Amino acid sequence: MPQLILRPNGAGDETSIPAQYPDTGYHWDKVDESVSDDAATTVSSTVSSGLVRDLYAMADTGQQGTINWVRAYIRVYTAGGGYARTELKSGSTIYSGNLQSIPVGAWTEYYTQYAIMDGVAWTWAKVNAAQAGLGLAGNDGKGSGASGTQVWLVVDFTASAPQTISPLGIAQALVLGVPSLVLFVKPSAMVQSVSVGQPALSMGKFSILPDSTIVSVSVGEPSLSYPQLISPPSIVHVIDIGQPILFDVGVLKPSGIIQQVSIGIPTLHKYVWHVILEGQYAIETPGVNRSFVVGQDQNGYPVYGNAVDSAELDLVGERLDCQQELAIPIDSQVASVANAILSKMRLTKAMGIILIPPNCGQELFDVVQISDSGANRSASKYRVVGIRFEYNPRQAKYEHRLFLGAP
Repeated sequence: MPQLILRPNGAGDETSIPAQYPDTGYHWDKVDESVSDDAATTVSSTVSSGLVRDLYAMADTGQQGTINWVRAYIRVYTAGGGYARTELKSGSTIYSGNLQSIPVGAWTEYYTQYAIMDGVAWTWAKVNAAQAGLGLAGNDGKGSGASGTQVWLVVDFTASAPQTISPLGIAQALVLGVPSLVLFVKPSAMVQSVSVGQPALSMGKFSILPDSTIVSVSVGEPSLSYPQLISPPSIVHVIDIGQPILFDVGVLKPSGIIQQVSIGIPTLHKYVWHVILEGQYAIETPGVNRSFVVGQDQNGYPVYGNAVDSAELDLVGERLDCQQELAIPIDSQVASVANAILSKMRLTKAMGIILIPPNCGQELFDVVQISDSGANRSASKYRVVGIRFEYNPRQAKYEHRLFLGAP
C-alpha cells in the first residue's frame, strides 16, 4: 500500500517543553527534518520538569483514497535516564501513547498506530486537521532530562482508482462521427477549439495535440512550448528591449524587466534612471546585536526569547538589549519579538541622503539601486525611509531629497 509522510510546519495548540536547541526560532522547526540531525536541533525537558508536551501543526495533503491507519512517530534521546511518549490531537481530544523508558545514550524511535480516530474511520480532513507531538519527562533520581529531534506522521492508504474523461455519452450531433472532448488552447488570449480526434497531452515536449491530427489555425499551430516561448509564432510580440518570455504566473519578462499582459499584448513599465545631484552615505554597526525579551505565561511564570546577529557580534562583540514584555504569554511569540527588535536595528546599519531631480514615481519604502562613482558606490541597494520635496525660490528649482536605510 502507498504511504504518505507528514512533518511539522507550524506551532500547535500546546508548547510546554521548556527548552530548545538552538535557542532561536520555534520548537516545531527543531523536529521537522526529513533526515534526522539528532543533537543538532532538539527540544528538551529538564531534570525536574515532570511530564511536558509539545503539539505541532502538520503539513496538509490533497491525497485521495481510503486510509488504512495512521502512525505517530517520535525520535528521542536521554543521557542518563528519561521518558517519552507519542502525542496526537484530533479535534479537542489528545491521544497519548504509552510512556516509554528511553535507553541511555542511544537515539530511539517509537510509534503509536491508530486504525480509527474518534471512534470512526480516518478521513483526509481529519488527517489535515490533526496535530502530532511528543511528551518528555526527566528522571530526578538520575539527574537527567530527555530530548526529541523528530516528529512525523505516516499515513497508510489505498489509492483511488484513476479517473478518466469519457464524453462518449454526450448527445452531440457531429458530421465527423463520435462525439469528442472540446479542447481550448489559450496562447495569449487566443482561444482555439479542437474537435478532430481524441485530444491528448504530450508531457515529453509540453505540447497539446489532438490524437493523430494537428489542427492548424489562421495564426499558426496551437501548442504550448517549453522553455520560455509563446506559440503560435505569429502572435509573439517582439518589443524594443528583447523577446517576451512567458512565465506560469501570467506575466511577460523580457531581459529581466517585468511585463504586464493585457489580453495578449505586452506593455512595458520601465523605471527611468535618475541623476544623483548630491549624496552622503554611511555604514555603521547596529547599536544592538543581541536581543533578550522576557514575557510571562498565563500562570505567572517567565518565558524567554533570544535573537542574535552573529555576524555583527563577531565584529564588535556583544551589544545586548534586554526588554520585559509581560503581555506576551508563550516562548515562540517572545522569540518573534526578539527577532523583530534585531530587524529594526538592522535598518540603521546603512544610512544615506541623496538629492535627485523630482521623480513622480518615487514612493516611501521603495528599494532603490544607487551607483555613485564619486562615493565608491556601484549598484548598492537602499530602502527609502524618508522623502522630502524641496523648492529653491532663488534658483526656481524643485528637488527630491531621499533619506536612505538598509534594504
